[in-house]
Amino acid sequence: MNNIPFNNQKFDQGGIIKKSDLEVGENTFSTSITYAEKSSAKTTYKYTKAGDTKIEIKSVDNEPYASGMQIVLPATSTKEEPHVLLATVTSPYTISKATATINDIATSAIVTKTDTPNVYTVTVPLNNVPAGIDDVEITAIVNKGKVTVRGMLSVLRDPPVAGVDNKETIYWFKSSPLDSFSEKYMLMKKGEEFSGYANLSNPVSVKFEPAIEGLTVSVTENVITVVATKDGFYSDVQVVATDRDGFTYKAPVFSAVVDSQEPMISVKTPKTQDWVKTKIDFSLDVTDENGVKNVSVSVDSGAHWTEVAKLDVEGSSEYKTTLDITELKDGLVPVWVRAIDKANRQSIKHLVVSKDTIAPKATVIVPPDGETVNGRTTIVFLPQDAGKLVDVTSRVGVLSDEDFAKMQSEAEKRGEKSPQKIEPEKLNYSPVVKNQVGTEERPLSDAMQYEFTDAAGNVGFLQKYNFTINDESDKPKVEIHVPEAGAVITSDFEISGVIYDDDGACRVWYALDDNGDRDTSEFRLLSDEYVNSYSIDIPLAVLSDNAHWVTIFAEDIYGIKSDPVSIPFRVSLEEPKAKVLEPEVGITVKDTATISGTASDKNGIEKVQISVDNGNRYNDAIGTENWSYTFDTNIIEDGTHVFFIRVYDKYGIEGLYSSLINIDNTDPDLELDLPLDGSVSTGKVFFSGRTMDNIGLQTLSVSVNSIGDNKSDVPDDLSFIKLVPDDIITQVVDVSDLQDGIYNIELVGGDAAGNITRISRNIELDTSKPATVANLMYPLNGEHVNGLFNIYGRTESESKIVRVLLYIDEKMLTETTVSASGYFKFALTPEMLEAGSHAAQIRVITEKGDSVASNIQTFDYSPTGPWISIDNFCMGDFAFDRPYLEGSTGYALTERDVVVLTNKKASKEEKEAVKAKAVDRVDISFDNGKTFEKVGSSEKWHYRIENEDMVAGYHFLIVRSTMKNGQIATTRSIFQIDKEAPIIKLVSPGEGGSYNQELRFAGLSSDDVKLDSVTLALRNGDKSSYEVPKFIQGLYVDTHFFGATLYDIGLGLTFFDDNVKLQAQYGQLTQSQYYAMSGSDEELRYGGNVYGGKLIANVASIPFRYFFGPDWSWLSAAFGVGANFSYFTDTQSGQAQMLSAVLGQVEFPRITIPKRKVLSTFSFYGEAQLWFIPTDVSSSVEISSLVPQLSCGVRMNIF
Repeated sequence: MNNIPFNNQKFDQGGIIKKSDLEVGENTFSTSITYAEKSSAKTTYKYTKAGDTKIEIKSVDNEPYASGMQIVLPATSTKEEPHVLLATVTSPYTISKATATINDIATSAIVTKTDTPNVYTVTVPLNNVPAGIDDVEITAIVNKGKVTVRGMLSVLRDPPVAGVDNKETIYWFKSSPLDSFSEKYMLMKKGEEFSGYANLSNPVSVKFEPAIEGLTVSVTENVITVVATKDGFYSDVQVVATDRDGFTYKAPVFSAVVDSQEPMISVKTPKTQDWVKTKIDFSLDVTDENGVKNVSVSVDSGAHWTEVAKLDVEGSSEYKTTLDITELKDGLVPVWVRAIDKANRQSIKHLVVSKDTIAPKATVIVPPDGETVNGRTTIVFLPQDAGKLVDVTSRVGVLSDEDFAKMQSEAEKRGEKSPQKIEPEKLNYSPVVKNQVGTEERPLSDAMQYEFTDAAGNVGFLQKYNFTINDESDKPKVEIHVPEAGAVITSDFEISGVIYDDDGACRVWYALDDNGDRDTSEFRLLSDEYVNSYSIDIPLAVLSDNAHWVTIFAEDIYGIKSDPVSIPFRVSLEEPKAKVLEPEVGITVKDTATISGTASDKNGIEKVQISVDNGNRYNDAIGTENWSYTFDTNIIEDGTHVFFIRVYDKYGIEGLYSSLINIDNTDPDLELDLPLDGSVSTGKVFFSGRTMDNIGLQTLSVSVNSIGDNKSDVPDDLSFIKLVPDDIITQVVDVSDLQDGIYNIELVGGDAAGNITRISRNIELDTSKPATVANLMYPLNGEHVNGLFNIYGRTESESKIVRVLLYIDEKMLTETTVSASGYFKFALTPEMLEAGSHAAQIRVITEKGDSVASNIQTFDYSPTGPWISIDNFCMGDFAFDRPYLEGSTGYALTERDVVVLTNKKASKEEKEAVKAKAVDRVDISFDNGKTFEKVGSSEKWHYRIENEDMVAGYHFLIVRSTMKNGQIATTRSIFQIDKEAPIIKLVSPGEGGSYNQELRFAGLSSDDVKLDSVTLALRNGDKSSYEVPKFIQGLYVDTHFFGATLYDIGLGLTFFDDNVKLQAQYGQLTQSQYYAMSGSDEELRYGGNVYGGKLIANVASIPFRYFFGPDWSWLSAAFGVGANFSYFTDTQSGQAQMLSAVLGQVEFPRITIPKRKVLSTFSFYGEAQLWFIPTDVSSSVEISSLVPQLSCGVRMNIF
């Protein structure tokens, strides 16, 4: 406490510190808790002790205070005449706050520090205090502590200006046993009274109406007195008074409860000094004349209470519950029983019980620890218990009902007398326990058990002993000499052997078992004679052709039995046989296959084993005479295989057999492109797909089933539709006769091996869905448009649409056609429409002559004002090859605007206003107008769609034109981007096949958007002749001028993404050409016809798109290094010679034409060469061996 050890006290589970030990002021407690595991926890708590703080009421209106003193207050309160009560507080601590109540109603209290040290005043205003006897309570708060003083005032008020209430009626005095009539019931005791005043003419008489037993009423000089005479509840009591003139008056009703005695408690259980364990069972009898409100119990001296429920029995006053006291430590437990009646009177009974959760223990005294015993033995042990020991029971030799029944059954089988059941034995336990064991009834064993019970119901057991029991030394021992274990018996035979026992001769028991299960053997007594050796004759006639056991045990004169001794013997006549029943030879199996069959032998079958890997390993089959072996055939290659069956009889004799099994685990391969999952059909479903199987498809069928909420029946002709198996699936199924709803359509294919593949699609049948739909999309409903604008929409139809008609206000205005993507566009000008609100509708005409109308949308049109339109794209068009989105914008001027511009008398401001009706900027938005990007500032605008950098799918845009005066015009559109190439699957003919007369082609093609065309090409020769090895990337033609030759023409291949070039070339530099180039008469050193090769590797490339954007993707530059090897036919030595050079190339400009497969790349390059020229001629003139050259050339890629 306060950082000082508190008397160095330690508590097991908690403790108490007296307040008298605390210091005045704030006290800080630090508590540490240490657990058995040596871990710890800490907490702190603060408590403030008020010390010698005192409070007292000093004066009222400057008059010394006396309890119940009378003060007179004006009829109404005024600020000019304050009336106050003063209290003083003497404390060495600061008064932080004060509170006050008058008649339990809070009022203000003002704290003021006086000039006197440690003295404070508390001022309580009295202006609003009611007339009557008023209770005053004042509390001062001192550093979280508090002191309280209570007092009483008798307040009189001057008559009010309006006069005194002097009606002829009955007034109850406010003072009562509850001090207030605000409660429902007043609490009274027998003989207690309360009063009222009858403001009536005397004489006055009073009575209850109706009459009430238990309360009396009387009147003396107009004062009415009600007296309680009997306990009970009295609700809505009515007092009636009669004045001298016979007039009756009713007093305000009241309710009262009269209760003179606390509840009566009788504790049936527990009793004082009862022993309990982890719970206390409470049985209480609680009564009260006015009824019991609550019964509760506590086991922590009233700190916490647990409510007890009353038994739901009519007329019962018994309460029962069970309280868990697991968390309490062992020892004395205080038990409090509390009862509260309906008048809130309570009574408490106290008692004490003892908790004990520790079971009794016992220590063995005799035999001593470590001693070895057998036979009859006396055991002495000392019981110990923290509570009260009430019972010691020996359970040595006691069997369960099940074990005893089994023992009786075995005795009956052996023809013995039924054993007597051993019951538990009560032992004397004062002060030690003695018990003899080792008898037939109480055998000596490690399983002996003694039971100790204390008064709390804790049960302890003694079942472990520190002495050693050597039963083996007291057991007889049996040996079987004849026959030998495992011997094969073919004639009558004899079982013989000897017995050893320290107690002398023994009786012999034996059993012959015909199934090897010794637990069910029937033991027979050889003879009542006790012997040391035995001989048992066994005729072969009593045995079957099978394996047998003989089991023998001995019993000494004390009933001690030896361990049973058993040996097997056998009879064998033939080897085992096996036969395969399934699968039959020629039957093909798949997945999990089962090989089954039979095996037989007179001695029984021990096991059957199967080998599916040509005898390398054998696996156990299930069963013997009827056996089976299941395995997953997927682990073995498809085909015909041999498997072996190896069978053993009970004697280990083996037989070996074989059979064949055919395996096919390859399922048919089905692909279904149509119908799409979730598609909607108006009546006919088209199937498109392919089939493939390594054996050959045998069956193909379609079934239609209703699913989900669709409960309609599917007719038999649709529930199973047999199809002709073929490589290509093209089938139309008419489901128009079915009810609308969701159906599952399943395609099932099976091969000769029974492998089945299923593919299903869920489709929706909606026969009410129109075959043709037309929708107006823009302008939006209610939109305002000006000048030139476009009307967009979309159509969907099962038939071709030949015309699209535009109706404005129910009159046809113009017509157009549908784009390839299903959209249409109408361009409207001021000449076609009048200003005002219009209704637009589309009507489409199909090739069948059907006419379908669209939705009606209204828009408000003005021929003047800002406008904008998209000119080159119809809504829904596909954007590819980075197209430009082009359009126009402007401001359609009014006639007045035109006059202002041409009228010289118009003011400058008017002309400026008209000039401001011009385009300032054009912006585009791809996020529905959240953000915009500027695309132009003139009446003709365009925007490059970078489709390569945009995701595939629909793209929605808004184009906005802003005028210089701030007015805007907008238009909407949609374009599509498709980046997925069509998919082509060639099903037949198969590769490598041979055909004559005709060649049938079959395949599937599809596209995620819309397939436009499919082209078939048939070329002569092998396809390898049309292919280029994958490592070759391209083929090019190269020509260059100057350098070591006048010109070179080359042909080359490119590798590694066109980064490595290898070319062969031919060039020329004759003497005459050299004279023409050099202008000198010097003889040519190397020349003639030049044959050579080049190897060039790109070391860097510069795509101009990186710097200038996609518009420059056609231009690039490349840098390369390489080597040149050339063969010159003319030299000064007169012999041809091979020379080499290193080179560097700068390839610029390099121009690529996109989407061209042939002749797509052209480039110009400059080349620096350094030639290595060897010489072995001695000369006084310096001969150059390194000769630099410069050349330039053109390169063209063929592919």
